[in-house]
Amino acid sequence: MVCVIGARVHLTEVQCARACQMIQDGRTQRDVATDLGVSQSCIRNVWRRFQDTQSYRRRRGSGRPRATNAVDDRYLTISVRRNPFQSARRIQNEFRQATHITISTQTVRNRLREVGLHSRVPRVVPRMTAGHRRRRLEWARAHSRWNVAQWSNVLFTDESRFTVDHSDGGLRVWRAVGQRYNPQLTVAVNRWGGGSVMVWAGMSVTERTDLHIVQGNMNSHYYRENVLQAIVLPIRNRVGDRFVLMDDNARPHRARIITTFLEDNNIQRIEWPAMSPDLNPIENIWGLLTTRVRNRNHAIPNVATLTAALQEEWNNIPQVVIRNTVVSMRRRCLECVNLNGAFTHY
Repeated sequence: MVCVIGARVHLTEVQCARACQMIQDGRTQRDVATDLGVSQSCIRNVWRRFQDTQSYRRRRGSGRPRATNAVDDRYLTISVRRNPFQSARRIQNEFRQATHITISTQTVRNRLREVGLHSRVPRVVPRMTAGHRRRRLEWARAHSRWNVAQWSNVLFTDESRFTVDHSDGGLRVWRAVGQRYNPQLTVAVNRWGGGSVMVWAGMSVTERTDLHIVQGNMNSHYYRENVLQAIVLPIRNRVGDRFVLMDDNARPHRARIITTFLEDNNIQRIEWPAMSPDLNPIENIWGLLTTRVRNRNHAIPNVATLTAALQEEWNNIPQVVIRNTVVSMRRRCLECVNLNGAFTHY
């Protein structure tokens, strides 16, 4: 094996020994270089090193010596694994207090990167109690055996709020020094948010509802008249008795008048565990809708434009994407079971 570093080629010790033996046998350096597939200068350097040191091993490089040893590296790794929410600065200070050795924060990052640890923004998940995890686990076990046909009968529903202006932590801009306030390199936002839109929608393997724009507050009376009566009930009548409604545990959804309406109209509702947005596939579609709206070529200056953009992009999402998201329900349940009710990666 030939080790290539940048534009340089370094032979292994076995190859160096072979090259020196070939030269001692009377072969020319050009012939040896041709046989090994390297330049003649490489063979010349190997031969000179062997004559000077009687060794095939490369000399130690003249680069900067390593600031930590194996014990220090292990200390850094153990420290981070015990408390992964430390900053590089804090790790540096604690390391200096423990070892009386001063290293840079970049050295800390480099050592941790060598063992596969990288600084990332932690994912934000709902705060769950032991009771929440237990109920999630029970629910996931009960539904992990459902097949695609059974999940196809479920209409997954949810509300979501979208704002005109948003704080996008993933946005970056390339600029030179002194261009911080260049109008072409800044992002203009409304200090007070610019307004927002609340929407409701439902989706299943085969269809989706229109994106309903919530007018006013989504209380139980509004939910019954404008969502269940106007949108959900016609779908239930068309699908038949196998229809199942999924809505979360928001207070308007669990009001007594809602339960009465569902019973009177023979609408079956799937029980839903609290603190479980990761188990609802429509949450993933909300994220996709947000991305599609943000990636539009023209700006969104007001609520009216945002509303039109949301409705257009909602209709443009391919049904196969929605179907695949719903079909993932069995995998979500199995992962929840494997994690003993903890939050899944969905």
